[in-house]
Parts: sequence; C-alpha cells; structure tokens
Amino acid sequence: MTIANSNEQAAAAILAQRRLHGHQGPCLPEALRPHTLDDAMRIQMATMPLMGDAVAGWKCGTPASDKLVVAPIYARTVHRAGERACPVWAHGGAVRVEPELAFVLGRDLPPRAQAYVPHEVDEAIAATHLALELIDSRYSDQSVLSFVDKLADGLVNQGLFIGPEVDGEQASLTNVMPIAI
Repeated sequence: MTIANSNEQAAAAILAQRRLHGHQGPCLPEALRPHTLDDAMRIQMATMPLMGDAVAGWKCGTPASDKLVVAPIYARTVHRAGERACPVWAHGGAVRVEPELAFVLGRDLPPRAQAYVPHEVDEAIAATHLALELIDSRYSDQSVLSFVDKLADGLVNQGLFIGPEVDGEQASLTNVMPIAI
C-alpha cells in the first residue's frame, strides 16, 4: 500500500479530530472522500498516528469479496468488566452496542502470501470473551455514505467492552446469546 497523499492526510485529520472529541459531521468534502478500498485503507492508516494511542486490537470479519472488514481498536477505548467506567459517546440520546466474540491471540499471525486456514487461527487463540462493540460514527448521516467512507472511518467502531471469558468452541456454535445490560 502506498503512503497517503495530501487529500487522504486531510481526511485522516478530520476523522481523527471527530473521533478524539466524540463529534459527528457531514461527509468529507468530495475531494477528500475515498473511492476505493485502497483509498479507504490509506485514510484509516493515516488516522492511526493522529490518535496518539496504541492499537490494542482489530475489528475484523469475513467480508463479501468486494469488501474489507478491518479497523483498528485503540487502547484507550478498550474496557474490561469491573475495571473502570466505560465512557461512550451518545448521539441523539442513544448509545449503540453490538454483541461480539473477542478473540485474544496467544501468538502473532504474521502476514504471509498464503491465507491462514481455520485450524491455524484457532490454534493461535488464547482466550475467547463475550464483548460489546461500542458503535459510533464520525458522520452525522450514515445513509449517504458508501462502504469505503465507512471503512476509512473505522467501520463505526468507538471501542470495545470486554466481558467474561467463555468457551470459544461453544460460543462460536451458538446462534442466540441472551444478554442483559
């Protein structure tokens, strides 16, 4: 991936400021908006150093063939049950969360030419936790955004609340998981 150009750097600066202060705003100016997955990833990567925080983990998933589901989760936005208050940004009087399984890796899975097969990934997992993804967008109107706009913004990730450890195999086979907040 190439280094972000000046428009991508400007987009990253806007998104970083919104993320740091819990603000939402309109779409980026047309000249700053991403148009491809690569554009979006360059903006996302250019945002990371502007956050002044380490990346503690990654939001990721198995996407459709024309999408990429990956975004950094910053250390100061990761909270564990019982540790401290879990600050969130509320917009319109609501806070959005999404139940997830969080996998803690016991060893790195470094980049390589061939894709990892499921059993290799499973062997690297040290723990599985119930989690709540804290949802927030840096945009005030999600309905006008393309997927690459959302990808550049970190796929509406605000942070992660990590709950209790669970049996990973059993949790991955569960279709319904009742939760109480």
